[in-house]
Amino acid sequence: MQTLALELKKIPTWVKDTALVIGASILIALSAHFAIPFKPVPLVLQGSLILVLSVLLGKKRAPAAVALFLAQGAAGLAVFPPGLLGLARFVGPTGGYLLGYLIASYVVGKVLEMLGQRTLTKAFLAMVAGNAIIFLFGAAWLSSFVGGVKQALLLGVIPFILIDLLKLTLGLKVLQWIGWVKR
Repeated sequence: MQTLALELKKIPTWVKDTALVIGASILIALSAHFAIPFKPVPLVLQGSLILVLSVLLGKKRAPAAVALFLAQGAAGLAVFPPGLLGLARFVGPTGGYLLGYLIASYVVGKVLEMLGQRTLTKAFLAMVAGNAIIFLFGAAWLSSFVGGVKQALLLGVIPFILIDLLKLTLGLKVLQWIGWVKR
């Protein structure tokens, strides 16, 4: 086992980072299959997974993973919940959420970097801020499809708040389980 650890230390950092980014983008893409269709915004696992991955990967690798995931979607790969494919997804009702994913992934990593010591409370607060960013961009874009901001909040934010808080709480359990919190 010690030999394997020594061999892994010899792998250049950029190779490890690239593998993490590609692996994370694949996880995000695979999570598209865990969606409950609602109109105009489906209930998805992707947003919460992106926030947890942002805690783990930080302000550089997390946005890179999200950007790669979005590029896969733009190329027409089936990385989004059922519905529009390719570039049509970006200009459809949920396009703002996709942009929100990218911005939130950076913000979560940056906030945690600024806060310093790893705690579950800080991770939760950073993920809640990231979720708010996703909602903000999602609702702003959605408003042009559903007749205004009030309708966008009613259809694309309010029904998801409690569910997303639950998903973030489960994300904290995952972070705790994998030992992310420093003792």
